[in-house]
Amino acid sequence: MEIINNGLEEIMSALVLVNPGTREEEMYLIKEVITSKSGAWFYHHVNLSRGTPTQVTFNLKYDSGQRANKVKLFGNVVRSEPGRFEIAF
Repeated sequence: MEIINNGLEEIMSALVLVNPGTREEEMYLIKEVITSKSGAWFYHHVNLSRGTPTQVTFNLKYDSGQRANKVKLFGNVVRSEPGRFEIAF
């Protein structure tokens, strides 16, 4: 993980479950993610509607990258543009 401008952090990948627990449930592996203290930008070809419920799973590395914790966050899509969408947690 690398800290970049304005306290944002880049994470290599995340698993995004869209509409969790419903018949419309879909899963996406997102390979480019930029996180902040309140949400994250996900760069992917899928366009999700504002308000779409999500479950996001990250593997956060620590201890010089030797160990990782799986973190699950629930949120909603708050912004969607061609090639990317933002989820607030």
